[in-house]
Formats: sequence, C-alpha cells, structure tokens
Amino acid sequence: LLQRLDIEEVEDRLVRVLSQGQRKQVGIVLALLLDPDLLILDEPTSGLDPIVREQLWDLIQERPRTVFFTTHIWSEAERFADTVAFLADGHVLAQDTAEALLDACAAEQKVDVPAEHAPDDLLKERPAVRHDGSLRFYPDDPDAVLDRLGASTRYSVSPVTLEDAFLHLSGNV
Repeated sequence: LLQRLDIEEVEDRLVRVLSQGQRKQVGIVLALLLDPDLLILDEPTSGLDPIVREQLWDLIQERPRTVFFTTHIWSEAERFADTVAFLADGHVLAQDTAEALLDACAAEQKVDVPAEHAPDDLLKERPAVRHDGSLRFYPDDPDAVLDRLGASTRYSVSPVTLEDAFLHLSGNV
C-alpha cells in the first residue's frame, strides 16, 4: 500500500516526523491494512493535493465496502457518497442522495457578480448572498438576471453544488 501511494520512504520513520499529508496517507494505509468491510474516516483527504486524493480514493474503493466519511470537500461527497447527510449544530439537517439534495435547491444555477458591479435595481428585486467578495444570485431564470447585468458586467454562471444545497437547506440562502 505504501508503494502504491509512492511513500515507501516513510516505512521506517516515526509518524511524528512525517508531514501532515504523509500522516494522512499512512493513516489510510493503516485503516486498509486488514482489508475491513467498514471504514470510518474523518476528513480523510483534507489538505492533500488532488493527485494524492485521487490515489487514496482509488485505494479505498478498490473493492466493495462500506465507507462512512466526513468531509468539507463538497465535490468529494458528491462523487463518492451514495448517501449524503448534512449536519448543522449537531443535528442531521437533511439526508438523501447528492442528486436529491441538489434538487432541493430552488435553483439549478448560480450567478456570481463582483459586489461593485451588481446593479442596484437588481439587488432591490432579487435576494443575493455575499460570497468571496461577490454577490451570488440563485435565480429561477438565470437568463433574466444575465439580461439585467448586460454585456459590460463581469459575472460567472455555474451549476449549484452540494455546498449551495447545504446553504439553502440550512436557511443561509
């Protein structure tokens, strides 16, 4: 397993001297060592680069098994989980397939506009959420918002994600 992750050099080293990424990889190797039918993993790939994350998920999914994991990497939950549960304040907010949770969102797409470029009249007519220096709209009809923004305004349009579904279901959107 160490060889497959290309970290054989850590075999004879103390865990406390390893980097955070190496510790995470060694932890997964140890969890897989006895080939269990059930794995319970807490943030197994947080802080790892995408290539290492991919390698770890390949190892984890090598054979059918039940994997219960927590993550803040929304795309990982969407890609690898059969069932997703949103937790808020220690309670299960919603639990379903990723697809069903995405369907629970009021919109299928989101429109991000830099805050300084959002027209005032649009803000008066549609609710927006502040997100990374932008205003995020979740319109029923994205084309109507884009028409209002005009060609001179910078914006991006993207599909809603599990993060958006969580924000919607938790009442933050």
